[in-house]
Amino acid sequence: KKKRKLINDTEQLEQKQLLNAMNIEYRDQGFTRPKILILCPQKNAAYQWITTILQYCPKISQILNKKRFYEEYAPKNNENNNMSEKPLDYQEIFTGQIDDNFKIGVALSKKSIKLYSQFYHSDIILASPLGLRTLIGTDGDQKESRDYDFLSSIECLILDQAEVYTMQNIQHLYTLLPLLNTLPYTDHDADFSRIKSWYLNGYAKYYKQSIIFSRYMTPELTYFLSKQKNSNGCIQYKALNYKGDIKKVIKKVRQVYQQIIVPYIEDAADIRFQYFIDNIYPKLKHNTKAYNLIFVSSYFDFVRIRNHFKNEMGSYCYCNEYSTASDIARSRTLFFNGNEKTMIITERFQFYKRYNIRGIKHLIFYSLPENPLYYHELLNSLSSSSSTSNMTQALILYDQYDVYKLERI
Repeated sequence: KKKRKLINDTEQLEQKQLLNAMNIEYRDQGFTRPKILILCPQKNAAYQWITTILQYCPKISQILNKKRFYEEYAPKNNENNNMSEKPLDYQEIFTGQIDDNFKIGVALSKKSIKLYSQFYHSDIILASPLGLRTLIGTDGDQKESRDYDFLSSIECLILDQAEVYTMQNIQHLYTLLPLLNTLPYTDHDADFSRIKSWYLNGYAKYYKQSIIFSRYMTPELTYFLSKQKNSNGCIQYKALNYKGDIKKVIKKVRQVYQQIIVPYIEDAADIRFQYFIDNIYPKLKHNTKAYNLIFVSSYFDFVRIRNHFKNEMGSYCYCNEYSTASDIARSRTLFFNGNEKTMIITERFQFYKRYNIRGIKHLIFYSLPENPLYYHELLNSLSSSSSTSNMTQALILYDQYDVYKLERI
């Protein structure tokens, strides 16, 4: 529709110029051609987007670079062999190619679509935050070596599977998004007589439509949403009322919720860690029984707890998103056999691996998971105890800023 309007305006402009018509203006362009930016966490999501776009273009007679696209983005036959054993939400995210470093331009014309077009000659850009970040560079690089002018005229921004970004490096998003709708360094052969006035006045960010798709809301996404100020306001639509993941716990488990009072949010991490050191770690240290699992949602909190166990010479093992397959197998075996009293895991480890940890007797949620499914999965994996006095127990730490997490659980 936009291209048809540009062509029609150009034809009318040429006709009126032949008739020597004065004061003829058509403000219908931006600084650069790309108008839609779709950010996807992995290649499998980009594959679904592009195949859907191709399905909705039945009149297209030619698709350039189609073979290359399917070779690089289509699912391979030998991938995801053990996927049937995983939960459905895991299968949806990790079925197909899961590379998180990619970028591809799509150029549209009347009867053809060109994939892998140069960004300045593209109408749609699909990329991962990491893929664009590696192309654009960082703040420390010289301006001459950085190029993000192709983001100056984005009119529609789509964040797909936004909850996955919190399991990746969300700092890439925080770096990229402020670069949208900024004034370009060079003109890129733009016709300034036809550039829309709000681009020239620096108001393009207020006319950009931002669409976020997410399974659930997080503080990081709320922060991003507050920064996207459109002239027509904002709509937040929740298609699901959470019934509480706690209802899915089928094991007989004593669940103890302990609130930590945090006066200021910037002190939340320090206060929680100090509470753990003063009230929980001494019990773990003097308890002769094994099989204690500590779940930590933040990797930074995990590092602090791991270092404390290491300095205190505590009996522990751990699994995080950076652990190798052999390290994971070794830690799980040591924990299951009782050779290590405590095991520490991160939420990203659950996100990427989704293992069933066997042998858990006591579970400590140092912080609640963003994904509520992890809550009942871990509780249901607790080993049952025949003695009522020795009932398995879960301790959950939370503060007043864990509203989203508590709502889902």
